[in-house]
Amino acid sequence: TRGFLLAEAQELKELFSRVAGSPDQRLPTEEIWRINNFLGFNTSREEIRRIVMQVDRDGTCSVSFDELLKVIRAIRDIERDHLVKVVAQFASAGGIDLPSPQLRLTSGGSSARVGAGDALGAQITFDKERQKQKEKENMARPKSAFRRGGPRTLHRRKTVILPKTLNIGELSSVLVELGYYASQEVIDELLASAALAGRKNPAYLTLEDMEGFLQAYRKVEGFTQQETDYLKEVFQQEQRVSAAGDDDDRVDALELGRILRWFGISRTMQQCHCHIDEVDFNGERQLDFRVFVKLMRSLLQEEAKTRRSVFDRYAVGEVAKMSCTSLAEAMREITGCTPDEDMLRLAGYKSQGYD
Repeated sequence: TRGFLLAEAQELKELFSRVAGSPDQRLPTEEIWRINNFLGFNTSREEIRRIVMQVDRDGTCSVSFDELLKVIRAIRDIERDHLVKVVAQFASAGGIDLPSPQLRLTSGGSSARVGAGDALGAQITFDKERQKQKEKENMARPKSAFRRGGPRTLHRRKTVILPKTLNIGELSSVLVELGYYASQEVIDELLASAALAGRKNPAYLTLEDMEGFLQAYRKVEGFTQQETDYLKEVFQQEQRVSAAGDDDDRVDALELGRILRWFGISRTMQQCHCHIDEVDFNGERQLDFRVFVKLMRSLLQEEAKTRRSVFDRYAVGEVAKMSCTSLAEAMREITGCTPDEDMLRLAGYKSQGYD
């Protein structure tokens, strides 16, 4: 299974068959970007292009199922490498230079030992002036003194790599660095899930815990259970009033447009067709609930990235804040409409200054 669990490999095989037609066919490389998004990975187009060039060595612009597994594995490896760097950036512990435990410091006949427990328990300092003075004395002593007292062993240091752990308070910032925008409610719910509730220290996450968190995050598509239930309620409500009624459990572009407007997302009919094409690998131009949730995750993540980008561009000060004037301009960039004073007041923003 090339590093995949049997269930993961089977899911990828089914997805490959839906896009290529059968497991024995070849998949056009331009479809890999859609599969990457469908699976919930945050890999850039440039990285996807580079991976495909390495896998598609014969230049056919298509991949077999085995080659697709190589591509997905490379995508996972890229994310893990990025995760390692980000966790190292935010980690609460790392490489610390400490004296080697039980190291003999000898000059002539004198010696001292440093215990490993003491080294890890406190910061150890050495009297540099005293060390320099002893070195001067040693330089003045005849070489025979060193032979009589034994060879002088210089103090050596080694780097003790402590386990890198991430404070859960930094988790939201780490996810943003990785390109994922999760609400605090989602974070709390996943941390309390069975997969992560049994970690040794509830206040911290190891690298392995972070990998498990990302897997759980993709499994729930970035939504809490309550949010998923609400999505399902709105989806079923729109589906029941459709022309097909209870005979069909899917929605088309017209119904999708109404659902998106319910959530405050304005799209034209043509745009709704394009959104369906992004996630519809069957060519039916309709969405069942599972695929609809994936589409909503993609749309909301993209909107969150835009909000973050616009906020970073307009925010000022050490503690980033945005003026109401800048807020109006930012909202126009994000939504295409400018909020008036009543809208700002309703949202709780002050008419002057920062909030």
